[in-house]
Amino acid sequence: MVTIVDFVKRKNLEGVEFNALILQGGLELVKSKESGAWYATSKKASITSTLDDATCQNLIGQEIPGSVQRVECKPYDFTVRETGEVVTLTHRWIYLNEGEVLPSHNAFVSKMLQSPCHIILTIRSKTDYVLNEKNGKMAPEKVGLKGVTREGMDFELTTVFELDIRHQATVTKDRTGLFTNPLPFMITEQTGS
Repeated sequence: MVTIVDFVKRKNLEGVEFNALILQGGLELVKSKESGAWYATSKKASITSTLDDATCQNLIGQEIPGSVQRVECKPYDFTVRETGEVVTLTHRWIYLNEGEVLPSHNAFVSKMLQSPCHIILTIRSKTDYVLNEKNGKMAPEKVGLKGVTREGMDFELTTVFELDIRHQATVTKDRTGLFTNPLPFMITEQTGS
């Protein structure tokens, strides 16, 4: 969720005025490369609107689905209002509607799918929990590990292995039909040949 925190007047290339809503997401800490000081800032982005001033004013404080995400861009200078310090930034913030992914992620997946090479992709995992009722109360219960990636990413992959702490692989997806044994095994050079 993001919150509408303000609106500003802007002009398009033809000089016509319009209102842009200012959306605020979470908090980020940024360290100055020059002074080494930390700055607390909120993730903010603006979106254009066709709304009049009164409507924009009434929307302040309203939450809407989505998020404010960091996108890499060409370096530009930014002046910190409070200190006057000029910092060089290589990112900007954009609003993404709920369920949207960054254009850079889509481009990355597209390049992988078009590659003539075999690609080994690693996905970070974290402990996954479910809520179960225990003694009349809901309690989290550890159920193993879960890959941390965009929803549906495994759909794009041909074969998926999960590796355990002993480096044993278990096949969780196989479009090739080469890995029909459900038992864990050690991946070797022969696995890839």
